[in-house]
Amino acid sequence: MCKPEDEIGYAIIALNQNEARKIVDFLAQEDQTSANNELGKKLDSILEFNYGMDAEKWQPFGDEYLCEILRELNPCFKSKCATIKNIIEGTESDILRLQSSNIKLIFIDAFATYNPAYKTLATKIGDHIKNFTNCCMIIPDEFDSSTIKILDSYLQATWRPPYDASYLGKHHEIVHSLNRLYNFINMGFIDPQDKKLNSKTINKVLDVIKRDNERQSSKTPPSFS
Repeated sequence: MCKPEDEIGYAIIALNQNEARKIVDFLAQEDQTSANNELGKKLDSILEFNYGMDAEKWQPFGDEYLCEILRELNPCFKSKCATIKNIIEGTESDILRLQSSNIKLIFIDAFATYNPAYKTLATKIGDHIKNFTNCCMIIPDEFDSSTIKILDSYLQATWRPPYDASYLGKHHEIVHSLNRLYNFINMGFIDPQDKKLNSKTINKVLDVIKRDNERQSSKTPPSFS
């Protein structure tokens, strides 16, 4: 059981399956040889596996819901996704609502930067995220280097405050793999005094590292040169 005072609020800013399909259809209208057209094909290839009815059903690496990963690592993680949804829909005061929501950790889907509603959201809350929360921006490393570069540039343009802060030693990070995701969460949100939980976390992370290494060995690492 988790005491209310120990709860760690988190939010996920990610596409749902319908939103992802609209972006695929939009990018398909681009020139067949354009980078955006290719990006649409990449999104289409993962749409059925990575996206669900809402942000809570996002599987950034295609094998487990992000919300389930969080709860496995620490039962005190509590979803505050409804707060983000209310801000997007205009039913909540933006910054005041964020300040009172106890959101300490936000995960951002790189593909969501193509959705106008999430772009508007970024202009509203980007500075607050930089200064008062921890932000994890996710670009799966299953894509080729050109796709990763495009998504990275969109993240920088859309979420500039936390993006820039990720290069200044702040607790914001651009994550490409499950291994890095677990490391990011483990850095500040797993209680080292909880021996049972810590042991479980270590075993989970070791399993992720093993799977990550197996996946990486079957492909050429992306090059940014």
